This record gives sequence, C-alpha cells and structure tokens, in this order.
Amino acid sequence: MIESDNWQVLDSRIKYQAHFEVVQDHLRKPTGDEMIYNYINSKCAAAILAFTTEGKVIVTRQYRHPIRKTIYDLPAGGIISGETSEQAVRRELKEETGYRVKEISLLGSFYPSPGMHASKIDVYLANEAEPGNPNPDENEIIEIELMDWQDVVGLVQSNQSIDVTLAYAVMRYGMMNQSQPNPACRGHGSAVR
Repeated sequence: MIESDNWQVLDSRIKYQAHFEVVQDHLRKPTGDEMIYNYINSKCAAAILAFTTEGKVIVTRQYRHPIRKTIYDLPAGGIISGETSEQAVRRELKEETGYRVKEISLLGSFYPSPGMHASKIDVYLANEAEPGNPNPDENEIIEIELMDWQDVVGLVQSNQSIDVTLAYAVMRYGMMNQSQPNPACRGHGSAVR
C-alpha cells in the first residue's frame, strides 16, 4: 500500500507566481529514488447548484480561454483569504448571477485534477434563490440560463462542453435524491442554514 507519509519533500520552490503559483518540489519516493514534481498551487474554490423559487437550476456559460471554448458551469469562484467556502459561494452566486439564497448545504467536495493541481472545490446546494442584479468581475462575461433539472441532466449526459463541477453536482444531487426512502421527499433536496 502506498502511504503519503512515505514521500519526503526535500526542497520546494515557487517557480512562477500570479493569481496562482507553479511549485517545483524535489521529492524522495518511498523507494529512495528522487524526482522533481511540478504542480499548480491555487486557491480552493466553491460552487453552488442553486434552484430558483420556480424550481429552475441557475446555470452559467463562460468563455474559458485555455480550452478556447464557451462552456456550461455553475456559479463558482475562489475562496478569498479569511473567507469560508460558504461565504465565498454566496458572494460568487450574487456577483455572477445576482441571485441570493438564505439556506445552503454542502453537497460534497472534490479535487478536480490532483495530479497537477492542489486545490479542492466545495459544492453547495441551495433552494429558493431570489433574483437580483449581478456584478461580475471586470474580466467576466457570464450568460445566465435558468434550466429545468432534466435539461441539466441531459446537458451533462450530452457531448456539450461543461465544467467538471457541474457534472459532479448533478451526480451528487442525483444520488442524494435516489437514496430518499420516501418518493414524496424527492424534490430540490434539503438545504440548511
């Protein structure tokens, strides 16, 4: 069994720094061999699967330059120093879409690309999102789409370009609703304060 405490960091250097860092670590493997490992160290993030008061899912579309495509995703963003992931996701939902929510619950967390990226994404669920005025960052151009749940599931199952966070949220929410013992409990999930 490979244990993480059997890997030793001999040296660690920041090779590039902007809104993320490229880190180069000199490692000693459990075998005693040494290697150089480069990875991106950036802020953790939070995303939200939010349903409006009418039961529509708030989905966003944004251009993502590294892949040169406009993709479907969820309202999301980085966690600022001193902020909790819940505070970050509430801020991002309001900034990107204008919507506000009272109650949210954590759907789950995942590491989107742990082989090259050190960040974790917390994904939340919210119901009864109420509209407001968006105020996106100056470099964000965001389209907001309100979609039926089945259309969101279809989007994830299709060959459309989507963000992995959207797929993860659909999977977690779908699993949560399938595990409800009483079909009358199925709906938009339960959100807590």
